[in-house]
Amino acid sequence: MNRREEFWVKCWRDAAEKSLYRETFPEERKCWDATADYYDAGMGSSNERVDVLLGYLKRQGFWNGSKKQILDIGSGTGAFALPLAACGAAVTALDCSPEMNRIVRQKAREKDLNVKVQTGDFNRLPFETRAYDLVIGSMNPGLYHPEPFLRMLSLSRDLVVYVGICDTPVKKKDNGSCKSLDEILLGHTLTHSGSNHVQYPCQLLKAMGYRPVVLPVQCQWRCEEEEALEVGRLIRHYETVETGIIVKNWREAIRAYVKDALQDGRFINEGKTVMGVLVCSLKSEETAMEMTV
Repeated sequence: MNRREEFWVKCWRDAAEKSLYRETFPEERKCWDATADYYDAGMGSSNERVDVLLGYLKRQGFWNGSKKQILDIGSGTGAFALPLAACGAAVTALDCSPEMNRIVRQKAREKDLNVKVQTGDFNRLPFETRAYDLVIGSMNPGLYHPEPFLRMLSLSRDLVVYVGICDTPVKKKDNGSCKSLDEILLGHTLTHSGSNHVQYPCQLLKAMGYRPVVLPVQCQWRCEEEEALEVGRLIRHYETVETGIIVKNWREAIRAYVKDALQDGRFINEGKTVMGVLVCSLKSEETAMEMTV
């Protein structure tokens, strides 16, 4: 590893170690299980990043030739796995959440798509080196660290795709309160401390001699929910981190928070951010061999 690589690995690792999200949700599976049924109605309804990637792959002629083998790490409810399979690829959808995987299986079955769904932790499962034509990880907290990203690279014989944040998300407060629900219940705002920013994998790839492309895309979402359903969803979510909650009657605090936020009897959750869809070819002939260290 050269000095530039070491520098960006250290920068990324330092950011990851400051992540309050990682500290608050040590068991990510429980968090995603609790979120699965709601995910597609919220942030999961934003498909702009998917359209950008599919358009890029088509323009670059990625689908030409033999059938593509694709690994989607942290596939969630199938935002990328299903459209990629619809393009004719054999997709392995990997996620730590059984509930997320249940939804992917159902969708793939309904659409008759070639998707192999696998449950487990990417960092603990065995994979064959260079077994896939494309390896993708999108907004996956398990990949907000240099070590799993470097492992991603080892599994692809052609392309790696990494979707991260390009700027600071602009999320509208859920209600008129000066505090978010995280601040009320946990005492702090959850943050990845920048470790989810696309600059880290991008600069690391450049230091390794590759030529990544970052496609910025504006993503936004908005969903409305009935009061009782929103209260139930939030309670299930915070039950996964109950030991970190600093409010004694926290369920009542959630009910009061939701009631105060209602607009015409509905709870509105919305947000927007600029994401970066990073695409990089790992083929040796496209590697920049001359490097300034």
